[in-house]
Amino acid sequence: LRNDLNQLAATSLQCRITSLIPTHAGSYPGRSMPELDALMPAAGRAVLGYCFDPAQSVIESRSPDGWESELRVALPRLGAVSLADAGIPAGTPKDQPGVTPAPCPLGEGIIDWKKFFAALREANFRGPISIRQDYQPRNAFATLTKDLAFARARIDEAWPV
Repeated sequence: LRNDLNQLAATSLQCRITSLIPTHAGSYPGRSMPELDALMPAAGRAVLGYCFDPAQSVIESRSPDGWESELRVALPRLGAVSLADAGIPAGTPKDQPGVTPAPCPLGEGIIDWKKFFAALREANFRGPISIRQDYQPRNAFATLTKDLAFARARIDEAWPV
């Protein structure tokens, strides 16, 4: 993986682009930011960075605040944020340890969004923010509209005009 990341950094530099590695739970590079960060080449943030998804960190850690330490590691190379939420499956006690959260609409999960956006504001994050739907809603357009309104409200709270 280190060789692949070095090649990606060299290609990014040659093409004058910034390649972003997404965070993703499971058996993928990016499931653990400290693990991935240790493999990153010395190339700067302008060449190789991260697209951070707090829901993936929560799913991987099985903890509502699992995104916090992961975001701290990602911040020096944070190029973009991908918003998704994760919640405890229906019928499961919220304080039951070891339960794997599942993707859900924004604002319906266990992520503390005010805290998340406050951390981005404190880090002076100014990159792109996207929304992911890692679940199958009945009406994708209506759900995306609701997710967008939720995200817009959190952004407006964190960065008031």
